[in-house]
Amino acid sequence: MYRTVPLILAGLLLGNCASTPGNEGRNVQQVRSFVAAFNQQDVSAMLALTTDDVRWMSINGDAVSVETSGTGELRQSMQA
Repeated sequence: MYRTVPLILAGLLLGNCASTPGNEGRNVQQVRSFVAAFNQQDVSAMLALTTDDVRWMSINGDAVSVETSGTGELRQSMQA
């Protein structure tokens, strides 16, 4: 499950691209904080940095699949 972190990080970055100009530093800090929480296996801190509609996705060859939808499913998956 933890192998898919690059994809969710890309989602965090792309999700914030539409934000106001000058937020790049905030976006970078948010991604760094998420990675730190992920590396520490701190699920609560990870979820604090996501939106309620977060999706954890995986890539297998040409196929992209949704592994979890929403913070509840992500919490259960990361705790397992």
